[in-house]
Amino acid sequence: SQSRKRKRDESSIHFSATISGLSSSSPLNGQTVEIITFDSTKQRYQVRLEDGNIISLKPCNLILKPKTVVQICGLQSSPQYNQEWGEVVDQDIITGRYCTQSTW
Repeated sequence: SQSRKRKRDESSIHFSATISGLSSSSPLNGQTVEIITFDSTKQRYQVRLEDGNIISLKPCNLILKPKTVVQICGLQSSPQYNQEWGEVVDQDIITGRYCTQSTW
């Protein structure tokens, strides 16, 4: 059987996160930012702060919000899902891993 792709409501796509765990710039912790892009060579997100400035952050310094669209990567136990797209449903705070749902 052929699987059908759901049509996405573009207004439901969110590219935002919360800054967490910064020590040198701790006043930024808790700030909601807009994710602009991910630089895979530097392994950093480019994000826009509330004041409009753009900075680069490591993935470990961002908490992705539910409904954020992500590309799955780095899975070793289920590598068939790597490169698939989904959206964040929840986060396991202890492991730092996200629960995602396939959306495409």
